[in-house]
Amino acid sequence: MKKLLLFVFLASTSLIFISWIYNAPIKGDGWSQTEQKAFMKSCTAELKNTPSIDAEGYCGCMLKKIMKKYPDPSDAVNIDKKWMEKEATKCLGVKSKKKKPAPWSQGEQDAFLNSCISEASKNEGINANEYCNCMLDKIMDKYPDPAKVGDIDQDWMTKEAAKCLGM
Repeated sequence: MKKLLLFVFLASTSLIFISWIYNAPIKGDGWSQTEQKAFMKSCTAELKNTPSIDAEGYCGCMLKKIMKKYPDPSDAVNIDKKWMEKEATKCLGVKSKKKKPAPWSQGEQDAFLNSCISEASKNEGINANEYCNCMLDKIMDKYPDPAKVGDIDQDWMTKEAAKCLGM
């Protein structure tokens, strides 16, 4: 029940956030794409540390229900809490339709480690195994899809490397 109340609160917070950002939109305009994106961004951000909940699925489900009951976003600020609690329960099990990236295979992890250790071993004073395992963990967290590794932000990579080296 505490979890449910948390999700009800999160959805309420998202609605208040939208109203605050857009300074109570003009009545009758409906939900703009910007308001929908703001709701999703706020709601999913609130759930980012709750891996047991599919944030995209839950927040998308709640947004649809709220938009249906409250076609005018300014009315959603005074949302019926009991109704929202009931709907939140229904949305908790909803999965996102987004395709999850394929996780790193053992072969991809081994290839990264072998290459990294080979290069890092050339530098004195570096524990290549420790450093490369640390970097692999950070990269896999930020880029769960190994196909996206080519898009690594070099500034991010430099900062994370310094952390793994203990600097």
